[in-house]
Order: sequence, then structure tokens, then C-alpha cells
Amino acid sequence: MTQLQKQLDELKKATMRPFRLPRLECSKACGLLDSGATHPLRARRKGEQVAHLPQVQVTLAGEQQVTMHLSPTGVIIGEETAEPIVPMGILTTSLKCSIQWSGEELRVVHPKHGELEVHIKDGCPMVDHDLALKLIAEIESIAGVALRSMGVTSQTELQWIQRLVHEHPVFAGLPNDIKKALIEVPAGDLKPLGNRRMRKLWGRNGVLVHLFSGEEAGYTLKRAFHEVGGDKRLMCELDPFHERPERDLSPEGQAYPVLLRLALDGLCKGWIGPPCRTRMDEVYATSSSREWPENASTTSSLEWSRTWLG
Repeated sequence: MTQLQKQLDELKKATMRPFRLPRLECSKACGLLDSGATHPLRARRKGEQVAHLPQVQVTLAGEQQVTMHLSPTGVIIGEETAEPIVPMGILTTSLKCSIQWSGEELRVVHPKHGELEVHIKDGCPMVDHDLALKLIAEIESIAGVALRSMGVTSQTELQWIQRLVHEHPVFAGLPNDIKKALIEVPAGDLKPLGNRRMRKLWGRNGVLVHLFSGEEAGYTLKRAFHEVGGDKRLMCELDPFHERPERDLSPEGQAYPVLLRLALDGLCKGWIGPPCRTRMDEVYATSSSREWPENASTTSSLEWSRTWLG
């Protein structure tokens, strides 16, 4: 426990106030609106990787302490069956909700969704489970607000990336010049990659990042993805051929800081690289037939897209 606290202090470079959650239950029926919680809590999503996230001590009712993971957006991640908890303080400050108590009734009015359906259970204000998750997703979508409330700045993010590059085993065999190139200040937002509507869509559904996608011509993977039912707006293509600095991953481009922001905000749901066609070229070049079928690029793109859509 002492070692975990020491690592957390090194990461934040400052004393962090205690995380407080009055209770932690396993239920999928409802979510709790809590006036005593300092941070939202949601269940770990199916397949979500949290091992790389920092661990924090969470104080429950009765001063019981448990260790949980903290997302870059300031949300505590519990087990897959954990009941979601939405702090009332963040409802009013970040989401600009209006809250009024009247006897044993609580009235919560959201600036966009209107009055929320709240019911009291065992003296605690509860909302529908899906509504609680939507409120938490909205809080996560304005990650900048959540991060500033925790005292996380671009400098602390840079320090975390530097520590990751130097200490994580996956980078151990890299030359020092490459390690140095990986350490860069993340972009402050995603404005270079898309307009407001696009960024809002990514916040709800995530992004599929296609690295070195090639020219925007011919039968591209994005086109194949669209033809099998995928939303092509959810695919972000990065390549110097696009002739836009924010989509150029070369040392001269500006894509890497924005890509770091996508990753730190937890919006990257999938990665593609190297290019599908180049990879298929290698496969067929090593096959016994040494022949490339006439429709190989088209077929491989279609089959891959169907697989990704599940």
C-alpha cells in the first residue's frame, strides 16, 4: 500500500485529496446520485484494459479502503458488476444541472435533457442504470474539465509518458533516440482532426485509427468498411499522402501529439497498421503460388471490415 501511494504521488507531483464513495454495490438495475462522492464510478467495460492505468485508494463507507483504477478522464473504474455512481457536485459544475431537494424528493434538471427521473431508495437518490452511464459518458466527453479538477496538466501527462517510455518492458529494446522521439506533449484537444459534430461522435463511439492508410483514392479500407455497414466517420486515417500536417505521422508532421490525445482520452477502440494492402502483398509474396489474385485488395479489405464489425 505504501509503494502504491508513493507511485501515485510521483505521478501527480502533488498531494491528491482522498477519493470518497459512500458505498459500492453490485447491481445493474440503477445508478446512484451521490453528494459525497468526489469522482464518478463506472463498471469496467467488457474487454476494457485497465492494467496500464494508475491505481488509487478509494475510501468507502466506514472508512473501508479499496484499490481501483483511475481513467485519464477522472473516472474510477470498478468491477464489471459495479453500480455506477454520479457525484452531484460534478452534475452541477461540469454538466450544469439544477438540483433541488424538497422533503424526500429530489429534482434534477439537465440543461439539454430536461428533468431526469429520480427516485429515492433507502434514502438514496437513484436513476436508471443506463441514464447513469450516459451522464458519466457525458462527463468523460468533457475530459478537459475532469482532468483540470484533478490537477492533471499537460506537464504531468508529459511526465507520465516519459516514465512509461523509460520503464515499460515493451520499450526496453528501443534505441535511445527513438525513445526520445516518443516523448512529446499531447495535443490539448482533437480540433485538428475533426469538427465539433465529428468529435462528439467519437466521444460516444470511439475511433478506429488507420495508420499509414495510403492515398485517399481507389478502393480504400474506409470504403470497404462503409460497404459492409460500418460508419466511415469512425475511421481516422493518418498518412503523409493526405498532405495535411495534422494527419502526417512523419517527424515533420503534427499527427503524433493528436494521436496521444486520442489515446489518453480513451477514444481509440482499434488500431490498424501496417496498411492492409502492404501486409497482404507480403502474405502473397511468401505463398507457394507467388500469384496475386485480381481482386485480392478488395477481398482482403472486405473480409477485414466484416471481421471488425463482428
